[in-house]
Amino acid sequence: MPTKKNSQLVQYISSLRSSSSYIIAFILVLGSIRGLIVLNSELPAKTVYNITATLLIILSAYGFLKRVEFKNHDIVLLKKLLQINLLLGIVNVLFDLLLGIPFSPTVFYIYLLPYVVFLFLRVPTAYFNVAFTIITLVISYSVCDNFIESLKGSEGYQNVFDYNTKLRPDTFEALDRTGDFYCAAGYTGNNHDSANILGLTGSLFFIRYFVGGKWLDLGLSLFALFSLMLTQSATNIIVAIFTCVIFSVYVLVLRWKIRNVVSLLVAVAAILWLFASFGDFIKIFTARLGEDSNREAMLNQLNMGSLVSALPFFLIGHARAFGSEIIDTEIAHLKGVFQLGIVHASILYWILIYPILRFVKVRSFCSAALPGVAAIFFGFMSLIHYGSLLRSTNVLLFYAIYTTCLAYIINCNESNRLLGIESRVRGLDVRSSLAKLQ
Repeated sequence: MPTKKNSQLVQYISSLRSSSSYIIAFILVLGSIRGLIVLNSELPAKTVYNITATLLIILSAYGFLKRVEFKNHDIVLLKKLLQINLLLGIVNVLFDLLLGIPFSPTVFYIYLLPYVVFLFLRVPTAYFNVAFTIITLVISYSVCDNFIESLKGSEGYQNVFDYNTKLRPDTFEALDRTGDFYCAAGYTGNNHDSANILGLTGSLFFIRYFVGGKWLDLGLSLFALFSLMLTQSATNIIVAIFTCVIFSVYVLVLRWKIRNVVSLLVAVAAILWLFASFGDFIKIFTARLGEDSNREAMLNQLNMGSLVSALPFFLIGHARAFGSEIIDTEIAHLKGVFQLGIVHASILYWILIYPILRFVKVRSFCSAALPGVAAIFFGFMSLIHYGSLLRSTNVLLFYAIYTTCLAYIINCNESNRLLGIESRVRGLDVRSSLAKLQ
């Protein structure tokens, strides 16, 4: 339960009432585990998804209205970037409409949803911590349950097939597999989307374990990363492992403490135990990496001829409206560039990694922000393939982690500034006293 000890994220911004914070945390959880309602009710999937999407847009619109309350120097540049992103987004949408591309509500997740940060900054951190834990446990459970069910022969296969059909009635066609093992999708209905959620929270909790040393964080991270393996989403698995390794090394090298070394040894022992106990399942993803279809999918439309013909779209965007095949590439970073143009895409990607860039300036005295930095890094790098990060099930979770990270950075800067003022005042007092003695 949230407590007064973790009263608010940003010390000088008034936090929301507990009832409002509970509602926001509930919507955050609902956005990622909405499939649970679809599977356990008679409500059509489209109805549930439309309701959750509407709630996300409402939160974003409220954040947009509240942006004027934030004048901290850590926020000013972000506000300007968001404003440019929104204005260019409106132009982009209008131009596509003129070219005959139908309007898609998903553009809200790119142009408007980032404003939810200004609402989330007023929510006490404890509510987000509870939400992150619930999302991790529920999605991990659903993936494991899905995977186990798929091992039960033809009946299990049919159950999983029906499960995914109910979650994605308009898009689901068949279960993906590696050898004899089917990819587990869980409550999102898509193995890549679930993998992306588990990569975000797994990275967050794993690095938070190194920073804080809490056993709960280690347990949550291992559960998330183990479940991530069962999704067989190769890119998300690779990026998650890479993220955990490099940030663990960063903690050990730049923040050398005996406790961190012990934490690493415990983490390694736990991982070895997982491999010893479930090695056959965990090794599935290595076979996935060896499949040519994965490399072909990532490199789709990236031959020299396609790149040369797509050069105008690199500059001005709108590749989809002009029917360019380059838009079919599965590398989301490039797809964003060819759809938005290099200038707009650069601004969007700047927004996505904004807390990381701010962290660089406070890294020596703001270790509390490091877990969030790791999760944001994972999220941005996961756009190498497919782009689940910007899906409705994932994007609100990303910006919640993003906000907690940014808030820690703001607090560290503010505390450091106040300490500097106090030191200068004490220095003036000392010099004044010496002058009087003379």
